[in-house]
Amino acid sequence: MLNIREVLSPVRDQGERETCLSIALSDGHHVVRGIPPSLAVDFLHFRATANSGVGINEAVSASAAIHALEGTGQPSESECPYSPIALPQTWRPNPVSELWRCKTTMRRGEEWAAISAWLNAGAPLVMILRIDDAFWSPIEGVVESPLGQVRAAHAVLAVAVAADPARVLVRNSWGADWGEEGYAWLSLDYVAKRCAAVITFEGVVP
Repeated sequence: MLNIREVLSPVRDQGERETCLSIALSDGHHVVRGIPPSLAVDFLHFRATANSGVGINEAVSASAAIHALEGTGQPSESECPYSPIALPQTWRPNPVSELWRCKTTMRRGEEWAAISAWLNAGAPLVMILRIDDAFWSPIEGVVESPLGQVRAAHAVLAVAVAADPARVLVRNSWGADWGEEGYAWLSLDYVAKRCAAVITFEGVVP
Protein backbone atom coordinates (compact mmCIF):
# COMPACT_ATOMS: atom_id res chain seq x y z
CA MET A 1 0.00 0.00 0.00
CA LEU A 2 1.17 3.54 -0.77
CA ASN A 3 2.94 5.29 2.10
CA ILE A 4 1.53 8.76 1.60
CA ARG A 5 4.08 10.43 3.87
CA GLU A 6 6.92 9.30 1.59
CA VAL A 7 5.30 11.00 -1.40
CA LEU A 8 4.98 14.40 0.24
CA SER A 9 7.57 17.07 0.97
CA PRO A 10 8.09 18.28 4.58
CA VAL A 11 5.05 19.80 6.29
CA ARG A 12 4.41 23.44 5.51
CA ASP A 13 3.83 26.25 7.98
CA GLN A 14 0.89 28.31 6.76
CA GLY A 15 2.25 31.23 8.76
CA GLU A 16 0.16 34.39 9.01
CA ARG A 17 -2.42 33.26 6.47
CA GLU A 18 -5.65 31.22 6.61
CA THR A 19 -4.64 28.81 3.86
CA CYS A 20 -5.07 25.43 5.58
CA LEU A 21 -7.70 24.15 3.13
CA SER A 22 -5.70 25.13 0.05
CA ILE A 23 -2.62 23.46 1.54
CA ALA A 24 -4.47 20.23 2.35
CA LEU A 25 -6.07 20.09 -1.10
CA SER A 26 -2.74 20.76 -2.81
CA ASP A 27 -1.00 17.99 -0.88
CA GLY A 28 -3.81 15.55 -1.58
CA HIS A 29 -3.81 16.46 -5.27
CA HIS A 30 -0.06 15.84 -5.38
CA VAL A 31 -0.52 12.37 -3.88
CA VAL A 32 -3.33 11.46 -6.28
CA ARG A 33 -1.32 12.65 -9.26
CA GLY A 34 1.48 10.37 -8.10
CA ILE A 35 4.37 12.24 -9.68
CA PRO A 36 6.39 15.37 -8.97
CA PRO A 37 6.22 18.31 -8.80
CA SER A 38 4.66 19.66 -5.63
CA LEU A 39 1.73 21.89 -6.54
CA ALA A 40 1.29 25.60 -5.98
CA VAL A 41 -0.85 26.42 -2.95
CA ASP A 42 -0.88 30.17 -3.56
CA PHE A 43 -2.18 29.84 -7.12
CA LEU A 44 -5.04 27.62 -5.93
CA HIS A 45 -5.75 29.89 -2.96
CA PHE A 46 -5.85 32.98 -5.18
CA ARG A 47 -8.47 31.36 -7.42
CA ALA A 48 -10.45 30.17 -4.40
CA THR A 49 -10.44 33.62 -2.78
CA ALA A 50 -11.78 35.07 -6.04
CA ASN A 51 -14.57 32.48 -5.94
CA SER A 52 -15.28 33.29 -2.28
CA GLY A 53 -15.04 37.07 -2.62
CA VAL A 54 -12.42 37.38 0.16
CA GLY A 55 -8.86 38.66 0.44
CA ILE A 56 -5.77 36.65 -0.49
CA ASN A 57 -4.83 35.93 3.13
CA GLU A 58 -8.31 34.92 4.32
CA ALA A 59 -9.97 31.52 4.64
CA VAL A 60 -12.01 30.23 1.71
CA SER A 61 -15.13 28.09 1.58
CA ALA A 62 -14.81 24.42 0.70
CA SER A 63 -17.01 24.86 -2.35
CA ALA A 64 -14.85 27.73 -3.65
CA ALA A 65 -11.64 25.74 -3.23
CA ILE A 66 -13.13 22.60 -4.82
CA HIS A 67 -14.37 24.65 -7.78
CA ALA A 68 -10.94 26.25 -8.25
CA LEU A 69 -9.13 22.90 -8.12
CA GLU A 70 -11.37 21.26 -10.69
CA GLY A 71 -12.06 24.27 -12.87
CA THR A 72 -8.73 26.10 -13.08
CA GLY A 73 -6.26 23.81 -11.36
CA GLN A 74 -2.79 24.73 -10.19
CA PRO A 75 0.77 24.82 -11.54
CA SER A 76 3.93 23.48 -9.97
CA GLU A 77 5.19 25.04 -6.77
CA SER A 78 8.28 26.28 -8.58
CA GLU A 79 6.14 28.60 -10.74
CA CYS A 80 4.28 30.12 -7.81
CA PRO A 81 6.10 29.59 -4.48
CA TYR A 82 4.10 29.75 -1.26
CA SER A 83 4.45 32.73 1.07
CA PRO A 84 3.78 32.19 4.80
CA ILE A 85 3.93 35.98 5.19
CA ALA A 86 0.75 37.92 4.48
CA LEU A 87 0.56 39.00 0.84
CA PRO A 88 -0.64 42.44 -0.29
CA GLN A 89 -4.26 42.48 -1.39
CA THR A 90 -3.12 43.49 -4.89
CA TRP A 91 -1.08 40.27 -5.29
CA ARG A 92 -1.66 38.26 -8.46
CA PRO A 93 0.12 35.10 -9.64
CA ASN A 94 2.43 35.39 -12.61
CA PRO A 95 1.55 33.60 -15.87
CA VAL A 96 2.30 29.86 -15.67
CA SER A 97 3.16 27.24 -18.26
CA GLU A 98 0.92 24.33 -17.25
CA LEU A 99 -2.03 23.67 -14.96
CA TRP A 100 -3.16 20.41 -13.34
CA ARG A 101 -6.75 19.85 -12.21
CA CYS A 102 -8.40 17.35 -9.88
CA LYS A 103 -11.98 16.31 -9.15
CA THR A 104 -13.05 16.05 -5.52
CA THR A 105 -16.23 15.40 -3.55
CA MET A 106 -17.20 16.86 -0.17
CA ARG A 107 -19.01 14.45 2.13
CA ARG A 108 -20.64 15.63 5.37
CA GLY A 109 -21.00 13.44 8.43
CA GLU A 110 -18.95 10.61 6.94
CA GLU A 111 -18.89 7.46 9.09
CA TRP A 112 -15.66 6.10 10.54
CA ALA A 113 -15.96 2.91 8.45
CA ALA A 114 -15.96 4.93 5.23
CA ILE A 115 -13.01 7.08 6.33
CA SER A 116 -11.09 3.97 7.36
CA ALA A 117 -11.82 2.18 4.09
CA TRP A 118 -10.69 5.16 2.04
CA LEU A 119 -7.39 5.46 3.88
CA ASN A 120 -6.77 1.70 3.93
CA ALA A 121 -6.98 1.84 0.14
CA GLY A 122 -4.07 4.29 0.14
CA ALA A 123 -6.19 7.32 -0.75
CA PRO A 124 -5.71 10.59 1.16
CA LEU A 125 -8.65 12.75 2.19
CA VAL A 126 -9.09 16.22 3.59
CA MET A 127 -10.77 16.46 6.99
CA ILE A 128 -12.55 19.68 7.96
CA LEU A 129 -12.40 19.83 11.72
CA ARG A 130 -13.86 21.99 14.48
CA ILE A 131 -10.69 22.26 16.52
CA ASP A 132 -10.33 22.91 20.24
CA ASP A 133 -7.60 23.11 22.88
CA ALA A 134 -6.74 19.41 22.57
CA PHE A 135 -5.83 19.84 18.90
CA TRP A 136 -3.45 22.69 19.65
CA SER A 137 -1.17 20.50 21.76
CA PRO A 138 -1.09 16.77 20.88
CA ILE A 139 0.31 14.61 23.68
CA GLU A 140 3.05 12.31 22.42
CA GLY A 141 1.72 12.76 18.92
CA VAL A 142 -1.92 11.95 19.77
CA VAL A 143 -5.09 14.02 20.12
CA GLU A 144 -7.29 11.78 22.25
CA SER A 145 -10.50 13.55 23.22
CA PRO A 146 -12.13 16.94 22.68
CA LEU A 147 -11.18 19.55 25.26
CA GLY A 148 -12.91 22.87 25.79
CA GLN A 149 -14.89 24.90 23.31
CA VAL A 150 -14.48 24.81 19.54
CA ARG A 151 -12.06 27.58 18.60
CA ALA A 152 -11.96 27.44 14.81
CA ALA A 153 -12.60 25.46 11.67
CA HIS A 154 -9.43 23.91 10.28
CA ALA A 155 -8.50 21.59 7.41
CA VAL A 156 -5.89 18.82 7.52
CA LEU A 157 -4.91 15.97 5.22
CA ALA A 158 -5.60 12.45 6.55
CA VAL A 159 -2.87 10.08 5.36
CA ALA A 160 -3.21 6.82 7.33
CA VAL A 161 -5.48 4.88 9.68
CA ALA A 162 -4.89 2.48 12.59
CA ALA A 163 -7.35 -0.09 13.92
CA ASP A 164 -6.22 -0.77 17.50
CA PRO A 165 -6.67 1.76 18.89
CA ALA A 166 -8.78 3.36 16.16
CA ARG A 167 -6.99 6.50 15.01
CA VAL A 168 -6.36 8.63 11.91
CA LEU A 169 -2.96 10.14 11.13
CA VAL A 170 -3.24 13.71 9.87
CA ARG A 171 -0.81 16.12 8.28
CA ASN A 172 -1.22 19.65 9.59
CA SER A 173 -0.02 22.99 8.21
CA TRP A 174 1.51 24.52 11.33
CA GLY A 175 5.10 23.49 10.69
CA ALA A 176 7.21 20.64 12.03
CA ASP A 177 6.92 21.70 15.70
CA TRP A 178 3.25 20.63 15.89
CA GLY A 179 2.74 16.99 16.88
CA GLU A 180 5.54 14.83 15.52
CA GLU A 181 7.16 16.59 12.57
CA GLY A 182 3.83 18.16 11.70
CA TYR A 183 1.76 14.94 11.97
CA ALA A 184 -0.47 13.62 14.77
CA TRP A 185 -2.97 10.83 15.38
CA LEU A 186 -6.62 11.76 16.03
CA SER A 187 -8.65 9.27 18.04
CA LEU A 188 -11.95 7.83 16.86
CA ASP A 189 -13.65 9.82 19.62
CA TYR A 190 -12.09 13.08 18.41
CA VAL A 191 -12.98 12.43 14.77
CA ALA A 192 -16.55 11.48 15.65
CA LYS A 193 -17.10 14.68 17.62
CA ARG A 194 -14.98 17.19 15.72
CA CYS A 195 -14.97 16.18 12.04
CA ALA A 196 -17.59 18.23 10.17
CA ALA A 197 -16.87 16.92 6.67
CA VAL A 198 -14.32 15.18 4.49
CA ILE A 199 -13.21 15.87 0.93
CA THR A 200 -12.21 12.86 -1.15
CA PHE A 201 -10.13 12.91 -4.33
CA GLU A 202 -11.92 11.28 -7.24
CA GLY A 203 -9.17 11.53 -9.82
CA VAL A 204 -7.23 13.92 -12.01
CA VAL A 205 -8.96 15.91 -14.75
CA PRO A 206 -7.39 15.74 -18.25
